[in-house]
Amino acid sequence: MRPARSPFEYGRGFVNDTLLSHTNSLWNITTSQPQDLHRRANLLLVNGGGPMISNIEITLIWYDGSVPYQSDLTAMNTFLVQSDFMNNFIEYATPTQIIGKGTVVGSYTETNIRTSLTDNDVKTYIRSLVQTGKITPNQNSYYSIYMKDGVTVTDNTGAVSCQGFGAYHNAVYIGDIYNIELTYFAVLPMCGGTPSWLGVATSHELAEAVTDSWNGWRVADVQGMAHSGDEIADICEPQSGSVVDPNGRSWSFSKIWSNAKQQCVLTTAYQAQTQPTVPTPATIILVNSVTTVPKTIEITPIFLGASASFQTELAAFYNVLVTSSIFDVLSEYGVGQGTTKTSYVEANTPSSLDIESTLKTYLRNLVNSGTLQPNINSFYPIHLPPNSGVTAQGQAMDGCNYYCNYRSSVYVADISQAQYIYFEVFPDYTSGNCVSYCGYSVEPLRNIEASASGAVVSQLTTTWTTSNGMAADTLCSWKMAPLNGATYSVQKLWSNKYQTCLSALPSGQSPTPLPSNPTQTPYTLVKNGNGAGYTNLASFYSAIVSSGYFDLLSQYGIARGTVKPSYIEPTAPSLDQSSSFPTYIKNLVRNGAITPNSNSFYAVHLPPNTDFKVQGQSICQSSCSLSGSVYIGDVSSTTYLYYGIFPDYSSTSGSCSTGCGSSPEPLRNIEAYSSNTILATIIGNWKTSNGITSNTICSGQVGPLKIGSNIWTVRKVWSNQNQACLVVPPVPLINNWQACQITDVCASSGWVCCVAPEEISTGRPTCRPSNVCAGASSTLQWLPIPFTFYQGGDIAQNVMSVPSCTGWCASVSNCVGAVYTKSTNLCALKSILGVSQASLNNDGVTYIPSGGWAPGFDFWDNAISTLSASGIDDCRGKCSRTVGCVAGIYGPGVCRLRQPCSKLARLYTYKCLCK
Repeated sequence: MRPARSPFEYGRGFVNDTLLSHTNSLWNITTSQPQDLHRRANLLLVNGGGPMISNIEITLIWYDGSVPYQSDLTAMNTFLVQSDFMNNFIEYATPTQIIGKGTVVGSYTETNIRTSLTDNDVKTYIRSLVQTGKITPNQNSYYSIYMKDGVTVTDNTGAVSCQGFGAYHNAVYIGDIYNIELTYFAVLPMCGGTPSWLGVATSHELAEAVTDSWNGWRVADVQGMAHSGDEIADICEPQSGSVVDPNGRSWSFSKIWSNAKQQCVLTTAYQAQTQPTVPTPATIILVNSVTTVPKTIEITPIFLGASASFQTELAAFYNVLVTSSIFDVLSEYGVGQGTTKTSYVEANTPSSLDIESTLKTYLRNLVNSGTLQPNINSFYPIHLPPNSGVTAQGQAMDGCNYYCNYRSSVYVADISQAQYIYFEVFPDYTSGNCVSYCGYSVEPLRNIEASASGAVVSQLTTTWTTSNGMAADTLCSWKMAPLNGATYSVQKLWSNKYQTCLSALPSGQSPTPLPSNPTQTPYTLVKNGNGAGYTNLASFYSAIVSSGYFDLLSQYGIARGTVKPSYIEPTAPSLDQSSSFPTYIKNLVRNGAITPNSNSFYAVHLPPNTDFKVQGQSICQSSCSLSGSVYIGDVSSTTYLYYGIFPDYSSTSGSCSTGCGSSPEPLRNIEAYSSNTILATIIGNWKTSNGITSNTICSGQVGPLKIGSNIWTVRKVWSNQNQACLVVPPVPLINNWQACQITDVCASSGWVCCVAPEEISTGRPTCRPSNVCAGASSTLQWLPIPFTFYQGGDIAQNVMSVPSCTGWCASVSNCVGAVYTKSTNLCALKSILGVSQASLNNDGVTYIPSGGWAPGFDFWDNAISTLSASGIDDCRGKCSRTVGCVAGIYGPGVCRLRQPCSKLARLYTYKCLCK
């Protein structure tokens, strides 16, 4: 889990009200002299250890072509970064980083102007320039954004440009979309100023960006101390001076603080610098605490409420993630590519859930109902809606005041084939402190993606740690990287092989071959003596003894059994296993209350707070269950009566409720111990050559026994034939779309043996996706687009009906549409609708789901209206809000609203949208 953290703290602004005076509507340099020098004695800037800009590369951004003084500002910046002003920074070099002179590398003119921006808007703007390739930053890049008059900027403290500040510098995180983490910029409003004033503002912010681009040189932040938290130029406000360039032109620059001279300086003579040395980092090796076996993951996203954010985007992200480059890096840890299952969206957000209690119960209920079908590879990222009310250890997840995400697991071996459900809970990242505390990106979705990818890495490498407990994800905590050309963002993970944090292998490198599965130790149980070895068990639970559980025992000569009516003792006596209990049993036999035979087994269940002793101790202090036999040959024709004794496991029974089984449901723990005791009794005489029994080989392993609508929990049995611990004999898997029996198991996850809608009259079942069964419901609507074919992008194809075709597409995570050929009933699933082709005889129909779109066609019939639209989503929204509209035909700036399309107009660059 990740606790919430503090956001970046960036550079302070250039405060104009102490430096500038307003005369004739222009901002002019004052002639202020140094002030309060006595307060500056022994004043030191302290290095926080963050990066500095070694050789600054300035790109001038004119925020509108009408920004004045462009040639002057270009000349001033060009001179500034090559002047002796830059020598002031030499004393702030470190053993690993020197500071030299810089260059102006170019300019960019913005034409799409907003007249009011926040600091976050500016960051978003810089990121957009990176994403569109208009700028290509490196570690030395610095973007001076000159704002024309009339553009107002509000900084991250709420101060407004030309009122609360004259300029400021900052950094923006781009690690989620680009190959470096930070790039730096300054906001430089005109404020009606002259080139001289702009020179002071420019040099002020440049000095602070070079030395304090992030967590660099500044005065210690101590309450009450002069200049607390100030940067290198803040200390010297409002002092400035003139520097003459080689052409004889005088420029005004800000003075800055010198630690060495203990005064404000304008320029400094050059001093040679020692080239930095890069220390060899210590080798960090993650070691696996268990035997390396191939691993993979199956992700099922859960959205805990219909209002959870980014449902479509996150489902797409997980689909891409499991086969992405980050899994190439994971290969060195024995991890192969993963899969995803269809997201589960909870229609009604459960109220007041706590992750460590009621949320786990909620997940178990989803397993019990068959909504979730976990296996050994399952992982469930749970995304909360806003104001979810979910807590973790009593602390609210909403708002991220305590956690950005929270990991846990819940025991489900008693009700599923998996032992645990592993899950990670993510609050809504669009609200509260989540926006600034949970990731460095200004885009909440990218922060969720990075956090979620880190959770996936952690799940897959949980047994790999360093000697001091660091993990593959924590070594690279918050180090983000773009994925798939910056479509998505991920968190990097540590690579033992390359000794760095990676999101993809270095160019030319191949994934590490996966290890082979370790050879399992073979066991063969051999009958050793007669024991109780019944051939026809009687007197136990009817559901168990007549199920496949006992069919599994047939290899040991055990047949299905029967059940006799229960005997209920009116008043529980005080008993001791070794003394009074045998007497009690004999009396029951003698009185005819029970009539044992050679196949009998008696499961004795005690009520709460029963005084039953085992060697003088209460049964719950001694054991969770007991087994044994009583000699009854003197009162019966049967020699021995075999029994198991089980205390009450409910919450009123102290240690019995907490130490007897892993299930949170006491009844399931009783079931598991009961079946375990029966196994010990009836096949306890089957052992390996060194005396190991089935119960020992399968120690602690339980599983669900499904009989009709009921699920029982039983101890697994070792199978000589299958060399595995099982609950029932394995059944052959039926291939997709093949005929089956209703009780058969289909080969693909999420597929079931059922009757298709078109086969209701015949009742013939086949293996098919569960949402393509007769009576199944789907939230997707499907729009048929006639006369259309699409080439390429095939996922799979098969002969079937239209309902089966669309249902099949809905069950495949990367299916965006299905092309159906009516003459052959052939359904082709498509991962992309790319090259379009007309089907003039109307034999081809493309089906797209609600929210999808198909490019390349227009239709001239059933028009409702033609509107302007800014894009696909705008067009789809207009269709959704128009009665009768099922599709929008979108072209550049145009949205044609349609009722069902039937007559092809032409191949065109339009996109047919399903609302």
